[in-house]
Amino acid sequence: MAADIESKQLKDRSCLVCGAVSYNIKPGHNGYNILKCSKCRLEYCDPMPTVEQLDAFYANYKDVRASRAVVKANARRNIDNLRELGLSERSHLLDYGSGQGAFCKVGGSESWSNYDPYTDDNDKKLLTEGVYDWVTAWGVLEHMVDPLELLGKFRSFLKAGGYLALTTVSIESAIPFQYKPPEHVTYWTRAALEQALDRNGLRLCVCREYFMEQNSEVYLGAVLRTVPLELQVQISHTMPPMVEVPTNEIFAVAQRFE
Repeated sequence: MAADIESKQLKDRSCLVCGAVSYNIKPGHNGYNILKCSKCRLEYCDPMPTVEQLDAFYANYKDVRASRAVVKANARRNIDNLRELGLSERSHLLDYGSGQGAFCKVGGSESWSNYDPYTDDNDKKLLTEGVYDWVTAWGVLEHMVDPLELLGKFRSFLKAGGYLALTTVSIESAIPFQYKPPEHVTYWTRAALEQALDRNGLRLCVCREYFMEQNSEVYLGAVLRTVPLELQVQISHTMPPMVEVPTNEIFAVAQRFE
C-alpha cells in the first residue's frame, strides 16, 4: 500500500523545467523534500516555500562567507568576464537580485542599475520591457520558486539580441554542495538550464565552471571543516589574503533570440 501511495505521489510531481516525472532523493530535509527530475536531472524543493516564508527568511539574510571585500573582488571579476563578451560602460544593464549593489558600484556606470526586492534598490520602474543590453543575476536562480517565470521576465527586459549573465548552483560540479532549503530551492544541471533558457527565448552561449575570489582564511576553514580542531590549529599557510577558488556553481551567458 505504501509503495502504491508513493508511486501515485511521484506521478503527480512534474519537473519545474521539463515536466518529466520526479522522484524523492532526500525526504524531509529541513522540512522539505528534495526531488530529482528523471529527465533533465534538475533537483528542487517540495513543497516550495511560500511568499511569507521567503519574506521572513530574507528579512535578515546575510551570507557570512561573503564579506564586503570578497563581494567587491568578485564584482570586478564578473565585470572583466563580461567585458570579454562585449559589456561596456555604455551598455544599459540591470543587475537583478543585486544585494549590496557591488556589481554596479564597481562598474561605475550611470547606465547600470540595481534591483533587489529585499533591499532599498527596489524601484519597479526599472523592470521595463525591451530596454536592457544586459541583465545579470549573480547567485539568484537557485533562490527562486518559479525559475521559468523569472527567466521569462529577464528575457522581456532585454532588447533583441541582449544578453543574460548568471551564476547558479550546479549539481554536476566536482565541488560538494549542500541542500539549503528554503535558501536554495533549485539545483541545476546544464541540460536543465539550457532547456529552461530555451523555453524562454534565450539561447545558451557560454556555460562553464565558476571560479571566485575568496578570503584565504575562509577558504582554508571550508577545506578543513572535517578535520579535528586539534589538528586544524597546527596548520599554517602562506597564501595571500585573497585566492582564486573553484565553486559548486556554473557561469552562464544566454542571448535573447526572436
